[in-house]
Amino acid sequence: MRAAHLRSGFTLIEVLAVIVLLALVAGALTVRLGAVSEASAFRATRASLRDLDARARLFARSTGAVVMRVEDEGRRVVLRRGSGAELAAVECPQGVTVAFVTQPPAAPATAVTFDRLDRAPDYGLELARAGRSDRWWVCGETGWTDAESVHDEAQGRRP
Repeated sequence: MRAAHLRSGFTLIEVLAVIVLLALVAGALTVRLGAVSEASAFRATRASLRDLDARARLFARSTGAVVMRVEDEGRRVVLRRGSGAELAAVECPQGVTVAFVTQPPAAPATAVTFDRLDRAPDYGLELARAGRSDRWWVCGETGWTDAESVHDEAQGRRP
């Protein structure tokens, strides 16, 4: 009699099934990590803009009036002296734009001026990307902020 044939190893079908499952998991993680890095860049830009407000107040105290201006169609926010010399800037990542907003909505503002006492008019900044928009209001006297998230109505979220 012949001894029973013992099976060792995996069949080709089993190996291919495992490879396909691993590829699906890797694909799902890649998409998810892309969204995480995009959100991270959005938050980093927001933090940089808040820092720019603080720097504007410091520069205004030490060097006189300073202007914070949105340039390049919302892709760049720049601090400039009255002479026009650039002091600092924040570049927005691809697909992200920034704009000044006013309360109540009026003509679009493109600049905010900080005086020697580091005061500015109250203003708002809106940072936008596809499907999401964050807006925060800045008190011109103190620099305190009040944030709100504004979502895209087309996606059925709150306005």
